[in-house]
This record gives sequence, C-alpha cells and structure tokens, in this order.
Amino acid sequence: MEAEYLSGLGFEDEFELELIAENIGNSSITYGWEGRRNGDVCIRGRHTAVHVDADGRPAPLSSKVRRALAGT
Repeated sequence: MEAEYLSGLGFEDEFELELIAENIGNSSITYGWEGRRNGDVCIRGRHTAVHVDADGRPAPLSSKVRRALAGT
C-alpha cells in the first residue's frame, strides 16, 4: 500500500473516494484511488489485494471476478 497526502482531512470532513482497478493479475488486483474534498485531491494512493485459498496461499481469480472488474 502507498499513499501520498496532499492536504489534510479532518475527522468529520466529507470527501469523495474514487477507486479503480488499475491492474488485474492472475491472483491479485491493484487498485488506484483518490480522495477529493470539494473537487481538490487530498490523498492519492494504491494498494494490492491478493486472492487466497482456504490455506492462505495465492489462488487464481475467477473469470466472473475478472469480467466484473474489466467491465465486460
């Protein structure tokens, strides 16, 4: 996970968060995101989530998940 803080957000500040799937790998998805308050970007970052099996080992993403994330 990485984040770049561009301006502060207070505890009860309202903001919009945009999240997109930047990269869909065999067993992982890297998401990019931006948080905006009144149209100004306050925070920008990305994180990677890995799909795992019952034993906690990386497992391939299903075709249904891939299609949903790709928008097809």
